[in-house]
Amino acid sequence: MEYGNIAQPTGSFQDGNKFYSGKHYRYCIKREVAVIPDDRCAFASIIHEGSVHDMTVSSTMDRTYKEFFKKTQSDYKFPDSEDFYEWSIMADKGYVGLNKKFRVVVPNKRNQSTLSFTTGSRVKYT
Repeated sequence: MEYGNIAQPTGSFQDGNKFYSGKHYRYCIKREVAVIPDDRCAFASIIHEGSVHDMTVSSTMDRTYKEFFKKTQSDYKFPDSEDFYEWSIMADKGYVGLNKKFRVVVPNKRNQSTLSFTTGSRVKYT
């Protein structure tokens, strides 16, 4: 998710409140950006108000994700844990339920020196 800070909007409290992010305690706009392993941007969502939940922004991208994560014939030469038909997504714990739609890997942060992963129900590592 990419956030852009904005000044407090003028107008009524209700008008400005839709740009306020309770998660970040500031007025902002946001959009979801999909980045591939070589750090290039694959695509980005439209811009949303700061009060919109990250999962709601993500759900606007479902159709794009479905197409983008489908494996092609040439993709099967790359190692994967099983013969899945789609690539997995790395997402944070805020994306509850995303594993029902896609293959999801969620990193578990413990401390600076260790990093482990929890895999969704559709991802299996041996």
